[in-house]
Amino acid sequence: MGISIMISEDPIDSGYKAGVCIADLLNDAIDDKGNARMILSAEPDLFNIYNSLLVEDVDWSKVEVFQLCEYINESDTNFGILRKKLDENFISKIEPKAFYYLNGNNTQSISELLSKEEVDVAVIGIGKNTEFGFNYSPADFDSTLNYKIINNDKVTMLPLQIMKSRHIISVVSNKEKKEAVYRTITEKYSKNTPSSILKLHSSWFLFLDYDSSEKLLNLEVKNFN
Repeated sequence: MGISIMISEDPIDSGYKAGVCIADLLNDAIDDKGNARMILSAEPDLFNIYNSLLVEDVDWSKVEVFQLCEYINESDTNFGILRKKLDENFISKIEPKAFYYLNGNNTQSISELLSKEEVDVAVIGIGKNTEFGFNYSPADFDSTLNYKIINNDKVTMLPLQIMKSRHIISVVSNKEKKEAVYRTITEKYSKNTPSSILKLHSSWFLFLDYDSSEKLLNLEVKNFN
């Protein structure tokens, strides 16, 4: 399948369409094996997805959720803020089978749980500099670890683990991300463009709005890789 790019008029419509897509993929997994697993990020672009998912028909009691990344320095005002955002805006409203959140002390145990079974859907945002999670340039495309602690204040899931997911869903919104979208799609696979690795996945759905796709519109891309 490779890359599927969907362009919508605005972020709300883009998030709605992504939510429908995710719900379908989760339901397919539940129908197939009785449960589903997903990775969630607190990237601001993704909260329109979560609003959409709240009205979708998914048996959340059969869905396990893993957190993509988190701030873990207890002396930092950002400590745990990404988990709190996910919990307040989505997790507490769906009551999934389990929510495996990161706090810096449980990285190994969550990594072991993550390795037990394939993840069905990874919901991944892309930052202004093509980063995802805390995978900044130059990204670590070689490590086989599931998670990595960075400078003792952040923990992030690493690219190769994310790439093991059956499907990856990204929503990228607004003009400030148009350069990142353009670079992701048009530049060659490179550690200096972290999100370029997503193009190598066999099932990556990229949802854009008119603003974030501005530089791609009317562009003929002959080779995404």
